[in-house]
Amino acid sequence: MRSKLAVTLALAFIASSAPAADKTKKPAPTVSGAWTLTVQGPAAHGDMPATLDLKQAAKKVTGTFALNGNAQPLAGEFSEGALSLQTTDTPSDKALSFEAQLKEDGTLSGHVSTPMGDMKFTAKRTKDGK
Repeated sequence: MRSKLAVTLALAFIASSAPAADKTKKPAPTVSGAWTLTVQGPAAHGDMPATLDLKQAAKKVTGTFALNGNAQPLAGEFSEGALSLQTTDTPSDKALSFEAQLKEDGTLSGHVSTPMGDMKFTAKRTKDGK
């Protein structure tokens, strides 16, 4: 009887000293959703509004980039807060490449490399982009 009591008390002590589940842990960040971009164009053109529609599965990201009614498919990766995307069906002389960081406020900030050179951009999720 004493050994059962000792085992029960030992198990109760171990259970009570185990770390509690961290209920404040945030879910892993994702870039899935709809985004509005502001691309800082050359001075002669000014800022250009554009959109991104992204889907993320683990690190893999696919989606579309649209500017002035022209949409281009993208593929790339999101890892440790860094987003890297490239156009997938565009001739190399018209290809686009995006590099960005997901900021703590939920925005993206980075640059897009184009045949005209690199341009900075910022992006915010649309209201329905979650």
